[in-house]
Amino acid sequence: MATSTLLPRSAADRPSWPLTGRRAELDLVLDALRSDSGKAVLVTGAPGVGKSRLAREATERLAADGWTTTWVAAGPATRDTPLGAVAHLLPRDAVGEPGRAVEHVRAAVARTPRLVVAVDDVQLLDHTTVSLLGPLLDAAPARLLVTAPEAGLAPDPLGALWRAGRAEVVELGRLDDLAVDTLLHRALGGPVAGATTLAFLDASDGNALYLREMVLGSLTAGALHEVDGVWRLEGTPQLSGVLRSVVQARLSRSSESRSRADRASSRAASSMSGGAWPSASSRSSATR
Repeated sequence: MATSTLLPRSAADRPSWPLTGRRAELDLVLDALRSDSGKAVLVTGAPGVGKSRLAREATERLAADGWTTTWVAAGPATRDTPLGAVAHLLPRDAVGEPGRAVEHVRAAVARTPRLVVAVDDVQLLDHTTVSLLGPLLDAAPARLLVTAPEAGLAPDPLGALWRAGRAEVVELGRLDDLAVDTLLHRALGGPVAGATTLAFLDASDGNALYLREMVLGSLTAGALHEVDGVWRLEGTPQLSGVLRSVVQARLSRSSESRSRADRASSRAASSMSGGAWPSASSRSSATR
């Protein structure tokens, strides 16, 4: 009997989602970071599409090749706290002193060859931490890997690097049908009925986070189970508690989000006319 690799023993025990359908994007990230001329890579895409998972996989691959890697997770809780996202990486006496923090970063980078610093949700970094990006990127051995919903939300130091041709943008879209089918098979540890695959595909629309949480929710609810060696879904995909909370939070912010989206659209239109960051794929197409 096949055993699901996704069913957690407790709410806190949530196994890693297998990286599937991202081979080309992973290769782009790794090639750019390993390049002598590369300094930074920005991974963009809608919430839940798998930006963090791709960045994690890239840092693990680089660590296996002998690179030193550091992970920084920005978020709403640290956005208004100077150096909040990187406090765990700094000496205690440097947390309240930006000047000392810059000196510490420069010294640490100088003595660490082949260093990659990954920043998840870079758009949520506080201004003081953003000021550390300059010294980090000025150090020849260092590389920066960041995630953000869109390139326009990345801090200015990354924009300057891109204009100098030393930063790459890798866009993530939805998983295609084959990737969803393969991902379900890998995660559940066995073949999945065609109707079940279609149900999860339609419900998730290829969003990796939604797909994962629907599988977990369906397993927990007993709606997804193995019959004669094939995984089958009874009824419709079930939401996990995590996904239900995400949906409720987004619904509660819907009116505010719409007004912000309108303003963001206006800014995006202006930046497009002035030259926005193209993706790696769009730049390569333009040079053909």
